[in-house]
Order: sequence, then C-alpha cells, then structure tokens
Amino acid sequence: MNLDVGCGGGIFQTDTQAEICVDIDIPQTHLEYFIRCDANHLPFKDNQFEAVFAYNILEHVKHPYDTVKELRRVGRVLKIRQDKVLCLASYATPEHYQFQLPRMIFLRYPRTKIGIELSKRLRNLLTGKSRTSVRFRFLVRPLISRHYYLELR
Repeated sequence: MNLDVGCGGGIFQTDTQAEICVDIDIPQTHLEYFIRCDANHLPFKDNQFEAVFAYNILEHVKHPYDTVKELRRVGRVLKIRQDKVLCLASYATPEHYQFQLPRMIFLRYPRTKIGIELSKRLRNLLTGKSRTSVRFRFLVRPLISRHYYLELR
C-alpha cells in the first residue's frame, strides 16, 4: 500500500498517487481514503507503506528536513518531486515557506507585507477566470514542467 502526502487540498489540485491520501487542507474532490493531518505528525506505524509520494510539498513546511524524516519513518521508499525552478505557483501562494532547489537545498522566502500582497495578486492571475488570466496561464504553461525527481530508500 502507498501513501500520498499533500494530495492537493489547496487551490492547485493534483492527481492522487496512492491508495491513502493525507493533506492539511480538505481536497475539493472526493477521495475514498483521505485523512486530514500534518506531514510532520503522520498517524501511521513505522514502515507501514511501500512508498510515500511527496510531490511539491516540502516548500510548504517550515522545517523540510524534519518532514523528510517523518515521511521516511512511515514508508520504505520516499518519492519526492519538485516542479521546475521557474514554476510561478511557487511565488503565487503565501503558503510557500521555502524555495526548493535540487539536492534538497532549501532557501527560506522572506515574508513581508508587500511580498505576500504580490503573491496573492499573482495567485488571482493564475487561478482567475478572466480572459487575461486564461491568456497568462497559456503563456506560462511551458515554464511548469518537472524540475527534479528524487527517490530515497
């Protein structure tokens, strides 16, 4: 059995990668086996899962190395995927704490009132229904491709 941590409960929905899904946010779509919890305190036994999928979540936590330790505790294999560095979604949400680089390097985002306001406006542009928003998403789509994929055993 596999676990998907951070299955897309926020505004950027994703396809689930596993039979059991957890997220701190409640998904907009119905998931058969969903548990609401924090990635730093998973309610599972050691090595309960064959694989743990962590796609685009480590930038959302304040202490990513502690989160990786917890994810490795519950699964035999940890599969991490992070979108391309130029992924605008990273800048578009004030929920991002870290800027994740290859080889598990994290740079903390400075949080200022101006920066948070700009990120909220960019989020509206990326998720809005206006003609301008739709055109903008079409133009930036090539920038949102996989940056790296890491598997830890």
